[in-house]
Amino acid sequence: MQRIAIAGGSGFAGKALAVELLRRGHAVRILARSVADSGAGDALETRQCDVFSLKQVEDSLEGCSIAVYLIHSMLPNNRLTQGTFQDLDLIVADNFARACREAGIKRIIYLGGLVPEGELSLHLKSRLEVERTLASYGTPLIALRAGLVIGAGGSSYQVLSRLVKRLPVMVCPAWTRSKSQPVSISDVTAAIVACCEKPFAKIPASFEARVPVQALTKSGAAKKPTGPRDVAYKILNIGSTTVVSYNELMQAAARVLGRTLHIVTLPVNSYALSKLWVRIFSGAARTLIDPLVESLKHDMLAENNVLSALIAREPQTLAAMLTAANAEKPTRLALPVITQIRQRNVRSVQRLDVPQGVDAHWLALRYGRWLEAYLRGLIKVTMHGRDLVFTGQGLLLLKLDYSVERSDSTRALYYITGGILLRENAAPSGRLEFRTLPATGQALAAIHDFEPALPWGIYAQTQAPVHEFVMNRFQKYLQLYTAKRLNCPAKKAMPLRANALTGKVPFSKILHSKWTAVKPTNGEKHFLVTRIADHKRREVKLECVVTKRASIVSFADLTRGDRFTPGWH
Repeated sequence: MQRIAIAGGSGFAGKALAVELLRRGHAVRILARSVADSGAGDALETRQCDVFSLKQVEDSLEGCSIAVYLIHSMLPNNRLTQGTFQDLDLIVADNFARACREAGIKRIIYLGGLVPEGELSLHLKSRLEVERTLASYGTPLIALRAGLVIGAGGSSYQVLSRLVKRLPVMVCPAWTRSKSQPVSISDVTAAIVACCEKPFAKIPASFEARVPVQALTKSGAAKKPTGPRDVAYKILNIGSTTVVSYNELMQAAARVLGRTLHIVTLPVNSYALSKLWVRIFSGAARTLIDPLVESLKHDMLAENNVLSALIAREPQTLAAMLTAANAEKPTRLALPVITQIRQRNVRSVQRLDVPQGVDAHWLALRYGRWLEAYLRGLIKVTMHGRDLVFTGQGLLLLKLDYSVERSDSTRALYYITGGILLRENAAPSGRLEFRTLPATGQALAAIHDFEPALPWGIYAQTQAPVHEFVMNRFQKYLQLYTAKRLNCPAKKAMPLRANALTGKVPFSKILHSKWTAVKPTNGEKHFLVTRIADHKRREVKLECVVTKRASIVSFADLTRGDRFTPGWH
């Protein structure tokens, strides 16, 4: 009996899936931030899991063989959250993909959205980005793409039914003529179950896509991946056989509900106004309505629809799924709930455009150096080994301890352990991290669970907006830095070899050459170089990471924590 983890399993689709998997004899583990730990070893387990914590996700997936990902548009669970929903979704998906790789998960099944042609809405772009991120650590991925999912208790049907019940006459914009292929929750559940049970090779696919694979190394040194540079994953478009416009969908819902609905369609589009009146008359939250309306500007059709082949029967018709959604009650599944969730104070996530080839440690150290220069002496950033210390006017502002165990070449993690800006007796989970992303070629900088020492009202109006402003300026700096590097003519490659007797090389040559080869003394990875700084010569120990052909991949200054990557000093 294999155990299947469901991330986001406390929601509408997650509960329906869990009930069906249990009925078919599978063991299920539900991961959600609102449930309490229970049922260890039982057919149904629950794990309280903050998906923003990579460690918690790794622990929650241990012992599972298949993982189902049903998380969309994470709602903030902090007193203050800085960051777009796209960036929050991205870091959560990256956590999940990393954890699946660490836990040895055999396959990931993701329920995402249909991807139409043309310019995508932010919501659909985010869905596609999450999909590619989940595949980018090498775990086999099956991406189920669906449009509106209709079922009792589902948000799409709730919005639809409330509009039809409350508005006998609707004046609709032109986007309501867009075409869609809704799908029932029972068909979606059957599709996910089939993806869990069938051999991977026998699962029919609409398309295949490829994505770069992230190489992970411990030690903090970048190295070339030993496996494939990219990997293919399966895309399954699913939907009913009925293609309808949104006007026709509302009329069909009105017939099932026994209502008469009159619709007048105007040849104009005003998405801002549409969001407003849908929110007012449906009573749904803005976080649900805004991305939904934005996506409706497209024809959401399931090209190369494989639903019938996957579930070995015909999908439900539109009338049948609307009738079932109206007649049935939402799926009931008793889950132990945490009555009081500790509200961490601050989470801040920013996306960064970075030069090609840099690792997370380069980014962290570059941030410290840039910040000190940008603030022009107001803040001093020093290195104690790999720890970062921020001081100002002789005061210790923040102390960040580098985590060797939780860092690698793609992630530099620092725990916030001290300083006058940190609240006394703050939770030990406060942390700063930098991570690179293979699927996007970008990076993320994130602060989690930070508890400020300042009174909340003062912090929210001073330190918090200053941090957001500084990170935006750092992003601008990285963009200019990358553009400058791309416009610089390439220097001629220069061989660089250590002196066979002394094991020393001029540091200036390392910094001012496109070095391509090095031969450490006696084949060792560590050797001494001479560094010239302020007209004084001093010797520091450098860690040289080499390939079999003796090509330098990176240098790590073990004295100061500096890191150099070829071409990006």
